Amino acid sequence: MASLHANYPGDDLVPAPTDIAQRSVDLSASPEGVWPWLVQMGYHRGGWYIDTWWDRAIQRYVWPLMVPKDARGTFRPPLDHIDPSLQDLQIGDIVPDGPPGSAYFTVELLDASRVLALLSTTHIRYLTPKFLWNTPLAAYGEFSWVFMLERLDDGRTRLTLRMRAQIGPRALRFLALPGLRLADLALVREMLLGIKRRVEGRTAQCDGPAHGARWWLSSP
Repeated sequence: MASLHANYPGDDLVPAPTDIAQRSVDLSASPEGVWPWLVQMGYHRGGWYIDTWWDRAIQRYVWPLMVPKDARGTFRPPLDHIDPSLQDLQIGDIVPDGPPGSAYFTVELLDASRVLALLSTTHIRYLTPKFLWNTPLAAYGEFSWVFMLERLDDGRTRLTLRMRAQIGPRALRFLALPGLRLADLALVREMLLGIKRRVEGRTAQCDGPAHGARWWLSSP
């Protein structure tokens, strides 16, 4: 899974993207050992496995500037274990990224121990303040997160997260894309490394991109 512009499962969910990003990390586990961590992800589920201080800070200081009071929710640390009650994920299920009424994903593709594709039509609007939501300046669009597991010859697994986003209106892209890319880079990096720590049973801070992590970013 090295080429950013090859065709991958879930690409049809956002057929005309304005931005594509792809990140990979190698894990010392089988795909079957990684899969349970993926299916329990989500707000007030297993979390997104971000162990840094800024995850709590975003919940406390950033979200209040971007979302209505009743959609801010409360911080809950990500799980460091597999929860059997969160393992029955199905196509069409909702994976929340905030409390009811805020952002969420829908499960669009699920191939056990191989592919999990999530689609959001709810996140992009938060790129503009609430008072602009019903105006021509409001952001709109969708983006997909597709998690792919590839079994390597040495028994390890390569976990790849592919993001495809379509953002409008056109004038907003020049303002929104830099912020979206920065957030995606920081968030996804920490999420993948958080999964790596849990899958490999590591409690210390992961050593970073030199240890099996690969990053790609592009604008079509």
